[in-house]
Amino acid sequence: MSRSDTDRDIVATLGQVPEFFKDLPDAQLEREWATFKEVQLGDSALSAREKHLIGYAVAAATHCPYCTYFHQSATKMMGTSDEQLEEARERKEWSLELVRGVGDEVTPRTFELSLRGDVAEHDDRVEVGAAADGVSRCFERARAVHEAEDKMPLCNQTIYVAAPNYHLLIERNRSLSLSIDEPVHHSRPAIDVLFESAADAYGPAVAGLVLSGANQDGAEGLCQIRQAGGVAIVQAPATASSPMMPETAMRRVGPSAHVVRLVDLGAFLARLVGAKTRGGDLL
Repeated sequence: MSRSDTDRDIVATLGQVPEFFKDLPDAQLEREWATFKEVQLGDSALSAREKHLIGYAVAAATHCPYCTYFHQSATKMMGTSDEQLEEARERKEWSLELVRGVGDEVTPRTFELSLRGDVAEHDDRVEVGAAADGVSRCFERARAVHEAEDKMPLCNQTIYVAAPNYHLLIERNRSLSLSIDEPVHHSRPAIDVLFESAADAYGPAVAGLVLSGANQDGAEGLCQIRQAGGVAIVQAPATASSPMMPETAMRRVGPSAHVVRLVDLGAFLARLVGAKTRGGDLL
């Protein structure tokens, strides 16, 4: 195939010849275009729609305007909704936060413990930074770690990790329940759902913590925890990679929220757990 034939095929497929194809030598263009069509446009283990959705998130992270436009347009033509595009952007932000936060300061072991320390998180949406060791120490006395199951009883000194694609709730009979209700703030499990159920079930025995994130999840639930007499904790927005979640929570809860810098969070939680343990169980 001549270069002009390849260019015509590209225009028929993409609407124009991207600059990176224009810069390729004639001998390389046909091979690279064929590879591009196979990898980017064809179905494999991933559908073409899924590939473009992933490509959109990567392009947004690398700030490539052409790639962002190309993948966004392609995946929308294949049925991706605006809500799904928004969630892809949010997941990109959470992934970047994780990369920026971990650095060389967190070992695989402390990272694993940090994940276990979150009773409910947005799947892989966790904030890990300089406080990881301190946060991990708060949970060293845990006797067991379980993925939450429906009707599972709550036990002391046990960590429960929310299952993907299910809301996690706490019942008044000291058990867990799972729900497939619609996502809240594009998240399932959602922090608001867990916090609201915990406040209703345990009132002043609950402490809620909202960390860095790119939506409003957790703010309403944290407010309900505080109104029930529980402890409301918010990461200081200035220390958050994405301050939207802590800022929203601060506005919703008001001055009664404990605003804690990320580097001080481990020590704060250790003091809180110690005080609550001496004065009564902390959920």
